[in-house]
Amino acid sequence: MTDPVNNGLSRRQALVVIAGAGAAGLCGCRERREPAAPGSRAWTAPDRRAVLLAASERMFPGAGAAGALEFFDRLFESPAYAGVGQQFDVAARVLESVARQRHKQGFTACAPADQDALLVGMRKGELSGRGFDGNLFFKRFMVLTLESLLGDPKHGGNRDQVGWSLVGHHACHFAPQRLELVTNPARGLPW
Repeated sequence: MTDPVNNGLSRRQALVVIAGAGAAGLCGCRERREPAAPGSRAWTAPDRRAVLLAASERMFPGAGAAGALEFFDRLFESPAYAGVGQQFDVAARVLESVARQRHKQGFTACAPADQDALLVGMRKGELSGRGFDGNLFFKRFMVLTLESLLGDPKHGGNRDQVGWSLVGHHACHFAPQRLELVTNPARGLPW
């Protein structure tokens, strides 16, 4: 689906596109694509995955251990997010290239302070080029990395609920062993 912000579509045109896509889905007119096989990682190469892993770790320490890349894998298998996967692939190449130019080594081999400086440059839009907006990528990368930490583990991230533990969230407050908190008449609840 096109991004109305980046493609200059008016709000009205974006709504027409969305309505058309919904209608096509209802009548079965859209092309059916099988998702990529789990673990195929067709959206980027292993060396660029390492760059994205290092960048996610600099952004949110523990993101890699929590499964950020697995979250990205599942997300980018969807045809709706294929373009975002390509953008992440390009961003990894940009980070690697600029790291080699400035520091004479790849992004993953750079010192943490140098990695941070490169990410700050991307946030400021200094690492942009033809067809690639570093600032837009940085925002999207931050949001999706945070989602990988705080989302439901069934989507590939938040392994062992580490993100939820970090913010004090419990998966289910009314687990069966705590059901008496709701059903016990001695608690004086009106229901």
